[in-house]
Order: sequence, then C-alpha cells, then structure tokens
Amino acid sequence: MTEGSEDRCLEYNPKKRYTDEELEKTIFLLVDISILYILDIEARGNMLKSIKESTGASNRQLLRVLKIGRDILNKIK
Repeated sequence: MTEGSEDRCLEYNPKKRYTDEELEKTIFLLVDISILYILDIEARGNMLKSIKESTGASNRQLLRVLKIGRDILNKIK
C-alpha cells in the first residue's frame, strides 16, 4: 500500500550565491561576453537567457557584472 509521491512541499533548494568576481569568472567560462554587445537582439536575448539559467544569479547582479541596462534583461522571455 506504499505509493510514491512527488510532493515538493518541504524540500529546500538553496540558490548558489556568487560574489561579482566569481560570477564574472563563471560567465567568462561559459560564453565570450565580448560578442554580447555586437549581437542582434534575438541572439543577445538567447545568450542572456542561457547565462541566467546556468548561473541562477539574480537579475540585479547580472546587470552589474555584464554592465547592461535593466530593460535589456527584462525583455528576455
């Protein structure tokens, strides 16, 4: 009578916290940031989305490290 359950009520999933320097090093290992500023809008959005998903960093910290405007990051879907 034992049934498996996929409830996730009380599970704790801590987020990885980075200093700005650690985040910058991590991003540079993932992608070449120098091309970020010359890409078209769609490609830039895809790159930013992959950076955000792989690092799990907050929007505010990504803005500081990547030196981009808030509106650019907010347009990512």
